[in-house]
Amino acid sequence: MTPPPDRPRRGVAPWVPAALVLTLVGWGGNQFTPLMLLYRDALGLSSVTVNAVLGVYVLGLIPALLLGGPASDRHGRRPVTTWAVLLALLGSAIMAAGPLGLWLLFPGRFVTGVSVGLAMAAATSWVKELSAPPFDHAAPGAGARRASVALTAGFGLGPVLTAAMAEWAPAPEVLPYLLHLAITLPGLLVLRGLPEPSLLSPRRAAPRRLAARSARSARFRRVVAPAAPWVFGVNAVSFAVVPLVLSSAVGGHVLAYSTVLIALTFGAGVAVQPLARRLDDRTSARALLVALGVVIVGLGVTAVTAATANPWLGMVGSVILGASYGISLVSGLQEVQRIAGPDDLGALTGIFYALGYVGFLLPTALALLAGWFDYVAMLTALVLIAGLCLAVVARSSRVGLPEA
Repeated sequence: MTPPPDRPRRGVAPWVPAALVLTLVGWGGNQFTPLMLLYRDALGLSSVTVNAVLGVYVLGLIPALLLGGPASDRHGRRPVTTWAVLLALLGSAIMAAGPLGLWLLFPGRFVTGVSVGLAMAAATSWVKELSAPPFDHAAPGAGARRASVALTAGFGLGPVLTAAMAEWAPAPEVLPYLLHLAITLPGLLVLRGLPEPSLLSPRRAAPRRLAARSARSARFRRVVAPAAPWVFGVNAVSFAVVPLVLSSAVGGHVLAYSTVLIALTFGAGVAVQPLARRLDDRTSARALLVALGVVIVGLGVTAVTAATANPWLGMVGSVILGASYGISLVSGLQEVQRIAGPDDLGALTGIFYALGYVGFLLPTALALLAGWFDYVAMLTALVLIAGLCLAVVARSSRVGLPEA
């Protein structure tokens, strides 16, 4: 028998608490980023080691995305999202203990990655479902935009506050994580009583596969998948690669400069999302094509930045890359939510995010290749690869369009 729907909360729209959890977990996922150079310089770690700590996050995140999406389709969004919050708390606790042993940074980042993966797969789908009737009567695509803004706010707010504490507060390797613990713990309470639309699907009892059926559609494979790695890949380039190549140019202000780049990247990502809504077109892949075009411009500016060691140009590049992130994330989620079937929204959302986070490994890959190639050449190569992806998406722009 199909369980009755939970009653939505009075006063606060049901999608708001689900979005708030996305913000809190996203905060935890990105708070390590501005501390990368601090760990490198203060603790004597190599750039490869610091980028490896950054990258191990993805090793926890991608499996969590692939497993958490189907699990939330089958068992509901609440239990998976609750586990995400619990693991976010555990990850910050382990990271706060980092001064006791640097080896703790690796499991801390891994656990944090798992928490973000579960939240992105489950809570993003939850926000989308709670933005539709009977829980809300927002315009089509509102769920994708709300989830995108909530996630971006967490990704941006966390590192900015962390960097401020690292600059002016004591114990910068500990205090930011303790703050995250304090603000995230109440997140467990806001999930209670939220409606569970996914449990009302008439096909909920059917077995779920790891790979969503919708992922085999021509539109997902030929339009969404080639654009997905650039969603988070451009962010990684903006606030992990640019400060590294400009560390000599900005001197002792590298932490402050990194913070500015993070703020510019995510600020632009939020500011551009109304434009992403207007670019969305159900009859083509226009929004994704624009996003990839902006990726190419941003990477080109970043390559020139590496060649000229110009910090001001680096800031311009971060704004452009942030804009491409905002357009890519919203338009990619809108494509996914149109392609997904009634029983695999969480699974397909997880696959989209997993492909997106492949790009987050770019700083680690570039750091490993830096012994053979300079950053100007590698960033130029990324421009060419992004151009190839643009051509693939353009050729398939009208393939597999969902019915109106």
